[in-house]
Amino acid sequence: MNLAEEVLWTGRVLASRAHSKAVVERNAEIFFARFGGHGDEASTLQAVGNRFEMTRERVRQIVEKQLEHLSHAPIRTDCFDQLEEACRRLDAQPIEAAEGVLRPLLGRTLGLIGALDYGIEILGRRLPLHIVSRKDSTPFVVPGDYPDWIDTAVTHSKRLIRHSGAAQFTLAWALTCRDIGSFLDPDEYRRVVQMLPGFDWIDERETWYWLGHDGSANRILARTIEILAAAAAPLDVEIIYGGLSRFSRNRESDVAAEAGVFPPIEIVHGILSRSPCLKCQQGDDFRLLLSPDELKSKEGVAEAVVEALRARSGLASRSELYDAVVTSGGVNAVSFSVALAISPLIRQVDRGVFAIRGWPISAPRLQEAQRSVGGGERGRTVEVEISDDGCVSWIASITEGALANRQTTLPAMAARHLPPGQYRVEGMPRIVTVHPDRIQGVVGALVKGGAVAGSDFRVTFHAGRRVVRLESLSED
Repeated sequence: MNLAEEVLWTGRVLASRAHSKAVVERNAEIFFARFGGHGDEASTLQAVGNRFEMTRERVRQIVEKQLEHLSHAPIRTDCFDQLEEACRRLDAQPIEAAEGVLRPLLGRTLGLIGALDYGIEILGRRLPLHIVSRKDSTPFVVPGDYPDWIDTAVTHSKRLIRHSGAAQFTLAWALTCRDIGSFLDPDEYRRVVQMLPGFDWIDERETWYWLGHDGSANRILARTIEILAAAAAPLDVEIIYGGLSRFSRNRESDVAAEAGVFPPIEIVHGILSRSPCLKCQQGDDFRLLLSPDELKSKEGVAEAVVEALRARSGLASRSELYDAVVTSGGVNAVSFSVALAISPLIRQVDRGVFAIRGWPISAPRLQEAQRSVGGGERGRTVEVEISDDGCVSWIASITEGALANRQTTLPAMAARHLPPGQYRVEGMPRIVTVHPDRIQGVVGALVKGGAVAGSDFRVTFHAGRRVVRLESLSED
């Protein structure tokens, strides 16, 4: 007898006590399928229901009724005992290889995941091994007696690695303690996580660790590859780190909301040095080893902005980019603004001027881009007037983009004299909000007065009084 046959035998014992004789064999087969008898993928409630032409809720009710008789039923464990001993002799290996070694004890279709579930839920015992999922690869079997909290520790480690590139030991330990509701000895936690496949300390002080480059999704590596692909040249780690920091501090995630942890530059250097996709040269420069064919092509808003920058020697003003990406390219204006604010592929070199991260800056091109800053979304030059009493005034037009998004560009010269914040609209019960590079509320107020796309207007701010006056200059 093998474990699959032992599981079916248990199903028959429980079904005979829980159901009428007419359905004992069918319900024993349902028990068998639910605990992996036909393979792990066929053990879900939906898969078992499809197999026996019943709803998933009916499957759940049948198995639940059988489990009510578990404490009084005679259960065989001979085959499970043999499998337990065999698991202790395993080496760390992919789950498919481990199942091949254990196939005579498991049976033809029963898998290790099903055997684990059967041991925990039916026998109250755990096989002496742990199954760790791997990014883009088959799960890995790690033999050994693991504590019940290992799954929680693995989950938090992977979440931290996914968000921060590596897991900070103290934080991963603290989150695990919190979720299991009890204190863990830090040395015991350290001993257990060091047994996981791919485990490696990133720093000599043993404060940050990861599970290998393919052990978990990793935003640090993914964003670095994007940065180097856009730059098309090796970059110093400080340039890369600037892009990663720009992305991370504006990126929401389950970990960011909880901890907001981001590794220091020396940890990022250690992570990048361990990636087979990157080569560290001359100490701090990293070169991308992937060919263009190996890179996963992305066609997002940030990539559209980068293409617009490439067409302008790698540097352009926000107005020039808006005209190319939003007005001509049809990209949503809000998505465009978000890409400029957080994309690691882009860096801001001056007020309203952006460049591809890592590209050299051409002085003539920079001067040309600076001249177009504050020219409205269409790049038209705006003359800003500063009066003796502190009023800041200029004339602009309502563009299609401004009309759609209810915001307009703040000219660079005006931004130097206007503190951000709220301003009351003179003669109207409305509020205008000034941001470092844009204004919200002006377009809405003008549209309320009958303005349309293409309408010219004069805006006059009095910073001291926190008042703004709006004048429509277009003919009715």
